[in-house]
Amino acid sequence: MNGLGGLNKSPNGVVIGLVQLKLPEITSRADITRQTERIVAMVGKAKRGMATLDLVVFPEYALHGLSMDIRDEILCDLDGPEVAAFKRACIEHTVWGCFSIMERNPGGMPYNAGLIIDDAGALQLY
Repeated sequence: MNGLGGLNKSPNGVVIGLVQLKLPEITSRADITRQTERIVAMVGKAKRGMATLDLVVFPEYALHGLSMDIRDEILCDLDGPEVAAFKRACIEHTVWGCFSIMERNPGGMPYNAGLIIDDAGALQLY
C-alpha cells in the first residue's frame, strides 16, 4: 500500500497485517492446542477483514506466551500438529503467515523458531 491509496492495494504492492493479541499463559498441551486454534481463527478473521491481505504476522511468543517453561510436553516440532494447522490456515485463506514456536531441540535447549508459510502451505523461511 502507499500513503495515497488509503486501503487500496498499490500495483505490485504487498498488504501486511500485524496482529496484536494478549499473550497466553501456557501450562499444558491443552493450552497449546487452544492457542493454536485461536491463532488459526485469527488468520481467517484477518483475511476476511482485509481481502487484499498478503501476509499476516503474529507476535513472537504468540503460541507459547512469555513463560520460560521448557517442558517437553508443551514444545512443538516442525512436523507437529501446530505447524500443520498454521499451514492449513494459510492454504484455506490464501495468505502467507509469520508464526513463532518454541521448537523441541533433541540436543539441548529449545529453539525460538520463526516460520514464514506461504499461501500453498510451504515453509518459506525458518
